[in-house]
Amino acid sequence: MGLSNEYSDVPDWVEKPEGYKTGEMVKYEGNVFIAAFWASKPGEGEPSENGWRLHDELYDVTSRPAAEPAKIIGYIPTWRKEEGFDYANVEMYRNITHGIVSFLMFSETDLGEFESKSVDDVNAILSDVLLTGHVCGTHILIALGGAVDYGFLYLMERIGKNPDDPVLEKAVKNVVDFVKKHGLDGVDLDLECWWDKNNDANKDRGGRFKSDGPHPAGKGLTEFAKQLKQAMPDKIISAALFATSWYGNCYDPGLVEYVDWLGLMTYDLTGSWNQSPVGPQTALLKIRKQEEYAKEQQGEWPANRKSSGNATDPMSDNPILSVEDSLWYWTNPFFTNWQGKGQNLKRNKIAAGVPIYGYDFAYGKEPDDLSGQIAPGYKSIRYKDILSQFPDAPTAANANIKVPGNTSRPPFVSAPGTYLYTHNIYFETPKTATDKLNFLKSVGAQGVIIWELSNDVWEGGKRDVREGGKSVIQALYQNSGNPTTRVALLSKALEDGSSVEEGSIVGDGNFGKGDRYDTGIKPDIALNDGNVVVEVHQSQAANTLWYHVGRVEDDKINWGGSIKYDKGVQPSVAITNDGLVVEVHKSENFDTLYYHVGRVDGDKINWGGSHKYDKGVQPSVAITNDGLVVEVHKSENFDTLYYHVGRVDGDKINWGGSHKYDKGVQPSVAITNDGLVVEVHKSENFDTLYYHVGRVDGDKINWGKSHKYDDGVQPSVAITNDGLVVEVHKSQSHDTLWYHGTGQVNNNTIDWDNEKSQNYSDGKVPKVACNGQLAVETHNEGSDKLLCSVLTLPAFRSNWIELHGDNSYCYCACNSATDNKQRHASNKTMNVKAGAPYLYAVLTKDDDSIDFPTGAVMTIEGPDGTKYDRDIQEENQLVIMSGSSVRCLIVQDPKPGDWKMTMTVPEGVGFYCECNTVPSKDVYDTITETLNSPQANTDLQPRNPVAAVLAVVGFIGIAIAMMIKPTEASESQLQPMLGLVQAGTGASLEVSESLYGDAPGMGVSSNASVLAQSSRTAEQRENTRTVVRFTTWNMQGGRNLPYLNQVVQRSPAQLNDNLIQILALQETGHLSDSTNFVNDRPLLDPNTGGIMGHTLNRLMNDNFMEFLYWENNWAQGGMALASNIHRGSVGILPAVNVNNFIPRNTRNLPWATVNIPSNNQNTRLTVYTIHAPPVFGDVTEDHVRQWVTAQINQITQLEGNNRWILLGDFNLTPEQLGNVPGGYVVHGDRATHQSGNILDYAVTNVQGLIRLAPPDNVPSASDHYPAVFEWEQP
Repeated sequence: MGLSNEYSDVPDWVEKPEGYKTGEMVKYEGNVFIAAFWASKPGEGEPSENGWRLHDELYDVTSRPAAEPAKIIGYIPTWRKEEGFDYANVEMYRNITHGIVSFLMFSETDLGEFESKSVDDVNAILSDVLLTGHVCGTHILIALGGAVDYGFLYLMERIGKNPDDPVLEKAVKNVVDFVKKHGLDGVDLDLECWWDKNNDANKDRGGRFKSDGPHPAGKGLTEFAKQLKQAMPDKIISAALFATSWYGNCYDPGLVEYVDWLGLMTYDLTGSWNQSPVGPQTALLKIRKQEEYAKEQQGEWPANRKSSGNATDPMSDNPILSVEDSLWYWTNPFFTNWQGKGQNLKRNKIAAGVPIYGYDFAYGKEPDDLSGQIAPGYKSIRYKDILSQFPDAPTAANANIKVPGNTSRPPFVSAPGTYLYTHNIYFETPKTATDKLNFLKSVGAQGVIIWELSNDVWEGGKRDVREGGKSVIQALYQNSGNPTTRVALLSKALEDGSSVEEGSIVGDGNFGKGDRYDTGIKPDIALNDGNVVVEVHQSQAANTLWYHVGRVEDDKINWGGSIKYDKGVQPSVAITNDGLVVEVHKSENFDTLYYHVGRVDGDKINWGGSHKYDKGVQPSVAITNDGLVVEVHKSENFDTLYYHVGRVDGDKINWGGSHKYDKGVQPSVAITNDGLVVEVHKSENFDTLYYHVGRVDGDKINWGKSHKYDDGVQPSVAITNDGLVVEVHKSQSHDTLWYHGTGQVNNNTIDWDNEKSQNYSDGKVPKVACNGQLAVETHNEGSDKLLCSVLTLPAFRSNWIELHGDNSYCYCACNSATDNKQRHASNKTMNVKAGAPYLYAVLTKDDDSIDFPTGAVMTIEGPDGTKYDRDIQEENQLVIMSGSSVRCLIVQDPKPGDWKMTMTVPEGVGFYCECNTVPSKDVYDTITETLNSPQANTDLQPRNPVAAVLAVVGFIGIAIAMMIKPTEASESQLQPMLGLVQAGTGASLEVSESLYGDAPGMGVSSNASVLAQSSRTAEQRENTRTVVRFTTWNMQGGRNLPYLNQVVQRSPAQLNDNLIQILALQETGHLSDSTNFVNDRPLLDPNTGGIMGHTLNRLMNDNFMEFLYWENNWAQGGMALASNIHRGSVGILPAVNVNNFIPRNTRNLPWATVNIPSNNQNTRLTVYTIHAPPVFGDVTEDHVRQWVTAQINQITQLEGNNRWILLGDFNLTPEQLGNVPGGYVVHGDRATHQSGNILDYAVTNVQGLIRLAPPDNVPSASDHYPAVFEWEQP
């Protein structure tokens, strides 16, 4: 795998009249060439006349990484049913993005018809595959052809010789009918059997010269793909091709124009033919030392089946090829070999093969699963069978298992004697597969194709080999960049009314496929409160504009006729409740924008004249009931966005000026009657979607910030007068339409009900409009079909009450009393003020019960993004869950800012929810005054003030009751809590520790202090400093664990100080094996679900410290962060590698965010720890400096203006490290290493960090000394 710095001494090619001699090497257009004989200019002439041969590709010059998550495409064989293979295995479909049922074959005698047995085999499994796959969000295709489908070969050969042959139309129709009948997502074309049916080597079609052009069957395949794409433009068309030039030259490179991807079968690069050399069948990188495999051959190195004619060296003429060789043949414009030039296709159309099987080169092939024939080549062995015989196979070195022995040679080998191995198996492991995927992503390929799914092992959540996981496919998906759970393909999976498995993302409501109402392109739609609909669109045949007027009745729209009203393109429309209509569009010939004003009259519109108002493209318009108009559009010359504000005056609009507001394309706008504006658009450079929330102010709009909310193109937005937002868009990859669900405007942001979008139809150019009850949608399908659908919006959206009082008090509540137990779905943001000592939340059936409302789900997220989604019993917080819902929560010293809550409750279920803060003083007076205030006079009445005071003292009792046993909790258990508040005295909260004595899992030392530590008075707090002491220590493999207590100095600098201790530890060994640690919990990767670390506690000097621990695969290299205050977010930051240096051992960076409390504010600080590689052997000082600098750069980019500190063993002195980006180095004068060097220090952007002397006389076996720093919270 070439990079520029590896060939810095190779000169660039320059033109020489005398040319270049054999053996000379040059660089040209990102590639490295070596002259096999006299050479002129790389890439010119025929390979037989120009001696340049591609030696390496400089990927950092030629390639750009793929922007989208990788496709994980798995083939699903039809013939595994008898062995008990589960075709409805959910785990399997969750780990692939596309599944291809294999194979639907063609008749050899009745060309164009399907072979009947293959139809039966496909039908026997198809329902399980389609339903389960679509529920999991997996696209399902059908594969045509296969390794024994000679009928497909004969059919393609006939079409290639005569594209007008009627058999082509017949075959296309049969395929299209099959796809549509079964609701498939596309077709994969597998034209493979280029060999003779009777294994006559003289009739093999391989070894074709490039100069001979494609085989007729290859030409026929291109024509077949073209016709299929024309007949099914919204379906996926793909093809599987042989990886190397031997059969690759049989295909027509023009095929790439009609497919979504080309799957290169980069397996069987050895093993599948008699003359195959022994060696890896799917090596990733080019093998430059073929001789390393000479000793394990079955005799002499085998000669090629065909060759250049003068090849005397079989090792050079018949080498072991690799994925990289295949990639060059198909995509590198300078590839040549003895057959001629390569195919020179676009790399972003390529996916490469991953075999879930291997070859045992000690034996010949066994009969084929499908045909029963004994094919040429060596024995193939399924991956799961390899595992059953060799359990450690997933971690086998070089993906190879050798067992010495004395084995008879296969019958096709003529060498005398026996073979020196009982087994010599080459196969794909989880690591080699993910290395392959990462390489493909880095060069811009689409992903991988996998042969085949029944060969793997499926182990639920075990995806990481280090956790015991052995599945190759699960490892691939984990590294693909795709989400753990994908959106179900509802339009297909639920057509038969089947239910979706619990946990799938489907939403509570969605648009459907829609009803066709006209022919045209680029539609837009508007809806008023009277359910009157106006639609506009452009003709598919000319640049003319047409409209419909309709009315929503039930779930349909009854349309009037289609009426032409102007010339132009890109129309947009809006309507008021009294039928006033505003329309904008672009000129048909110029980048100028025009508008109309009209009024609905029955099923027609009386239009005013057409008026020019600006230059631009892609206009969108919205209107309020009093005639206020907002318009947005893109610049005609640049990807910048502009808006106008205007007001209707008769049949004209008095416009304000044109104002730039952002960069982007494809804008859409909506407005409420009180001037609240929502706008969406696509990024100018990427397929990402953004929104703005703003408010009209005169002839301008005060916009909020731009927020990314999804991926896609062609977004459209609508809004109700109470701030409910509806959004639709098209996929960036396919003609599929997606509904982001509803969201609620919250200041300048939108709280979306669904984190992920839901697919609702195939199509493009979706547009949406809404009133208070309904949303209507229109879109294009195919080339010119117009469809529309109707969605009923959530009947109940928000009935929260939020009241604010003095002393940081906030009362926030919601219940089912106001909606008669209708289905409830809402978002709420509660603003918590600084200084509130506690935040508490509870969800019950009603305010007199501690029972949980069945089926309800409440989520809570803090201002820093912390999600309270698991049971927590810690010193300053308690969370009790019921399934996926928060049941109750207590947080001490909650972070000030916006706390986000979502609530969903099924129809017919009563509920009561409160999320409140405790006043910082004068508890009784503050609560009663707030709840008796005028602002409390709302439709949703708050608690009686006295009851609210009792709720404060009773809430923790409810939590304890639920911890004990919900069914046994009674009012008597809550009575002791009444002593918490002395009404009207302003006394602080005091908690009797006896309250916690009977609660299992809740020791006094942990949770009692959640409330008890609030006993300081305000005056005492004002005289108290908060000092943070940071200690970093390399423990040299964890041998020094007993001395941690001496490193953690317990005494503060001043008597009244709050001393916060934070430890950064390197080379911890296996912390989780220590008996001194308790409450070990895995830290899960939010994207993959895999374990990436642990959180655990340890008693340190009579004080519990929370540990974040990363167990490196290098046993000595464990790392940890510890603190005596509760952390917020935690994680493991993957290290960034630099181009010319990758450390031998993985060296990731654990991090944790803590909130440092003080009198006036809480300060957010993120702490990272680092263990840099040492300068040793071939690792230079420059290597380490570049690596460390790359990690600091990554941190500064992630943190921005936030405070951060990086502590650890840098393995460089501060002088060697030099200046650092975005921060500075803090260190002392005393050595931190036995070498006499300062290697352990801090890099930070925090001002005021001081270095203290390390603790004296720390007895330890470590070669490092602790380094200690202090920082006083300002």
